[in-house]
Amino acid sequence: MRKILLFSLSAGSNLACQAKGRFFSFLDEPVYWWPISILLISLLLFFIYRYAKKISSLRKQQAKNSEQEKHKAGEYHYRLEMEKVVNYFTHSIYSHRTSEDMLWDVTKNCISKLGFEDCVIYLKDTEKNVLQQKAAWGPKTTEENKILNPLEIAVGKGIVGHVAKTGIAEIINDTQADDRYIVDDQKRAAEICVPIIQQGKVIGIIDCEHSQKDFYTPRHLQIMETIAALCADRLQTIAADAEILNKDL
Repeated sequence: MRKILLFSLSAGSNLACQAKGRFFSFLDEPVYWWPISILLISLLLFFIYRYAKKISSLRKQQAKNSEQEKHKAGEYHYRLEMEKVVNYFTHSIYSHRTSEDMLWDVTKNCISKLGFEDCVIYLKDTEKNVLQQKAAWGPKTTEENKILNPLEIAVGKGIVGHVAKTGIAEIINDTQADDRYIVDDQKRAAEICVPIIQQGKVIGIIDCEHSQKDFYTPRHLQIMETIAALCADRLQTIAADAEILNKDL
């Protein structure tokens, strides 16, 4: 019985060794390694691709968040600058008691505070239907607040006259490309023209020019429209105060 048991164990051991040998000889065959290798490499590349894609997505999101933060900071800075400029002009405009002093001060500040090269304010003569230069700052002015060779522009003529007719502000990025452009003291490359509107009617124009093309921006336009509205309101209150004063006299 013992011999039989030993024989069985020996036979089982031999079979196990033979099976193990056949298994490893199976793996040793190159034809079986190719599919396994390809599968393993494919899985590895897939996980690398997924990881790289995730990293790329995270970086894009970080860049987007950073850009949004910069945009918010820029918007805040823009609003702050707008507020400072508007507050300055508001205080300056309402500090004057005569329309002449107020208009001259506005033209001067448009150059000193906004970096413009030339600024002219026109008021409309309703009887003649023309725009007359009332204040200016730049080459057209003297130290005595007098305009050199003041212009009169008919409503509807030129850029200034067109804006007076339509009541819509305009930015001209290249005056050479606009046949409405009228040369005043000298040719300039860009122009911004904003109407002064009072009770729905155009009573004047703020017209500024610059030697650099594409100089004026939507920011400039927003500021100038605010200044024009302040001028309209102040001109109205000055006229009303003068009328009350005349009645008292």
